[in-house]
Amino acid sequence: MSSNNNDTSTAGAGLAIIVAGFAFFALFLFAVAAFITFVLSLLCVVACFKPLRIGKWELTTEEASWFLLRGTIGMWLVPAFIYFCDVAFSLGVVWSYLPHMFLFGYVAGSLGWEVLTADSKAEQAEAEVLPPAQQITHQASRSQVSPWQSQEPETFGYASWDDEEEFRK
Repeated sequence: MSSNNNDTSTAGAGLAIIVAGFAFFALFLFAVAAFITFVLSLLCVVACFKPLRIGKWELTTEEASWFLLRGTIGMWLVPAFIYFCDVAFSLGVVWSYLPHMFLFGYVAGSLGWEVLTADSKAEQAEAEVLPPAQQITHQASRSQVSPWQSQEPETFGYASWDDEEEFRK
């Protein structure tokens, strides 16, 4: 009987479980992103004909058409890139996964691009427009004296023991 129970096999099994957990988490995130892209694509199809307003959020026809166009471009670029890599490096790609490549390309092209550029769009939208600053010109000769300059300083007086009685009167 072989009793080859050492720490290496345990560490390998633990590492395999961690990698499988990351893979399932990545698949879950992709499924959520695909669902969000599906819903936004339906809204964009509706908004292509008439601007759509949901609460404070407004989807214009231009934004909707760009969302759909970027998704379509990504849908074709991802399989084209994979084909290029297959030809250049002889990877041996399984082409039965082509619908998955199309889906990944559409999600990456539409929702992925929106997520990447969301920060810059928010900065452009929140740019505060300040009114032009008024220039204050220096007046060499002051004809009018300010009220602070016209007052004479009060003379200093020491406190007396009877201050509280004087203030009550």
